[in-house]
Amino acid sequence: IRVSEALKSSPDKLIMGCRRFSGKIPLRSKFGNNITKFVFSFAAGVKVSDTQTGLRGFSSKLIPFMLSVNGDRYEFEMNMLLECAREGIRFYEVPIETVYLGKNESSHFNPIKDSWRIYKDILKFSCSSLLSFCVDYIFYSIFAMISGNVAFSNICARVISSIFNFSMNKKFVFKNKEGIAKTAAKYFLLAALILAANTIMLELCVKYLIHNKYISKILIEVLLFFISWAAQKSFVFRKRERKIDE
Repeated sequence: IRVSEALKSSPDKLIMGCRRFSGKIPLRSKFGNNITKFVFSFAAGVKVSDTQTGLRGFSSKLIPFMLSVNGDRYEFEMNMLLECAREGIRFYEVPIETVYLGKNESSHFNPIKDSWRIYKDILKFSCSSLLSFCVDYIFYSIFAMISGNVAFSNICARVISSIFNFSMNKKFVFKNKEGIAKTAAKYFLLAALILAANTIMLELCVKYLIHNKYISKILIEVLLFFISWAAQKSFVFRKRERKIDE
């Protein structure tokens, strides 16, 4: 009833009956949900307190969109959240009671098979960054061996990896449909700022902290990874909020 009432007042959102996980909760249920919501929040840039809830409400106008979402069982439930986040459909949470009967032994959730169904699409969000890092590190190592100059090697490698990363993120990760000129301008502005910070931090790290330029490169990249991801999600490839009558 509360989900239905929330849907009437917020017909443009995906209404979710979210458990608060208070009281005696089976360990596997509590642990699984905490891990999933953390990974989802990092990957999608949207916080959801209960990613595995099956109690959801949405307007009939969203039925065509929901039918376009791939997957079955828990895979479909997670894909629904991912696609809504990508399309700018906002979430509205309604608190519901958490009830487990017999330590949730009747649950049809398969810890191995269904966890893979949930995480395989989330991991696509992070795959591009990992591949881009590999491209960047390979070219950095090549230029460093040839020139011996840390700043020069870092800049050349980042130019190459940035072009690769932009293409992957626009087409496969964020599935952004804006004009390439607009998103490219924002992306490479961000890339230039991060490159400047990366180069300065790398030079200082090699000079004063860790003299090995290859290890220093990895540490700086990991440090700036989270900043880059958040900025791309909220600034470069940000989707406008989807209206229900679109």
